[in-house]
Amino acid sequence: MRFKFFAGMIAIALVMTAAAFGQSAPRIAIKQTEHNFGEVNRGAALQHSFVFKNEGRADLEIKNVAPS
Repeated sequence: MRFKFFAGMIAIALVMTAAAFGQSAPRIAIKQTEHNFGEVNRGAALQHSFVFKNEGRADLEIKNVAPS
């Protein structure tokens, strides 16, 4: 069983939004946009954290995140 999580689409959407609002907009920085757990045993508890940082000047709101 393989699990992959992608944050790239979220980053693209937020970057496009930031460009529309100019210099004072939020700007997301994501160190790692993908993680693969590889093969895991059924029933195993899996956890991974993605680190997001707001490098903009306005508040950054993340309203929805979903695994793919």
